[in-house]
Amino acid sequence: MRFLSTINEDEIDSIDMLNALYFKWLEEDYTRKAHSGLNGLSPHDVLMSQIGSLKLPTDRGLIDEVFLYRVSRKVQHDATIQLNNILYETEPCFAGKRMDVRYDPEWIGDENKKLPLYHDGKKAGEAWMVRLHDNAHAKRKFPGNRSYHKEVKTPDSIISYSDMIGGDGSV
Repeated sequence: MRFLSTINEDEIDSIDMLNALYFKWLEEDYTRKAHSGLNGLSPHDVLMSQIGSLKLPTDRGLIDEVFLYRVSRKVQHDATIQLNNILYETEPCFAGKRMDVRYDPEWIGDENKKLPLYHDGKKAGEAWMVRLHDNAHAKRKFPGNRSYHKEVKTPDSIISYSDMIGGDGSV
């Protein structure tokens, strides 16, 4: 609010001019002047007094992950989640768990981009976009699948009633 009280609206003819005035005010009035809440020091003086104890992150990937969008999703029983009406799949071990999905909005809909999944603040896995055509033709093994059940051969020691009556059903 202090910045806005220092400008004359009639003198500003572009956003660039407004930005230039703001950064001038920030440097000259805010960061270099003493603040009562900082025991009479300026924000610049406080920063410079603690510069030796600052630890800057070196892992670019970690920095990028911190600024990603975050949403919470429950992984369905078929190991899928939905984000912006797009279906993503993950490892079956996450089924039923609530996971945090982190993403950049530009990644949504990109088949080649995997979304990191976090559980209790730690990276636990990834989710990738379901390719519906490939998914429809995937071979699965589960009790309801016909290909799951192998052909059962009858042992030779079994007595067949139809064989006893002639094989064709006539007596």
